[in-house]
Amino acid sequence: RSEGIRVPGIFRAVQVCAEGDTLIVPAVYRLGRDTIDILHTVEALKAKGVSIISLREGFDLSTPIGKAMLTMLAAVAELDRSNIKARQMAGIAKAKGKALGREKTIDDIAVAIWRKENSASIQATAEHFGISPASVKRACKAA
Repeated sequence: RSEGIRVPGIFRAVQVCAEGDTLIVPAVYRLGRDTIDILHTVEALKAKGVSIISLREGFDLSTPIGKAMLTMLAAVAELDRSNIKARQMAGIAKAKGKALGREKTIDDIAVAIWRKENSASIQATAEHFGISPASVKRACKAA
């Protein structure tokens, strides 16, 4: 890919667009994976005479002010993606070797046995154990 564009859909858009076209994107971050990638895409499109409008940000990226705004927004978007990835990795590291979610407090077998021995309805079993009907259903299914 001679233009250095790494997002396949955008690379195709750059190939298909011709002078005088306007490319409308939902948001700046959709133009590439990072700030440099976004700037490469915009430059490749500008070189072909294509205007770019971002719906979320609401400005034309091919104007000088638009390019300044683009640079700032692309950097913020890249920072945001990095922060999301860091939080995701921290969560994965924290969860290794641990069961996720709240600790189980209902004894599925006891609920299922009591319900069967007493021929109780789901609602009656829920009231007896002080749990929700959905919990009774899950307990009886699991037991």
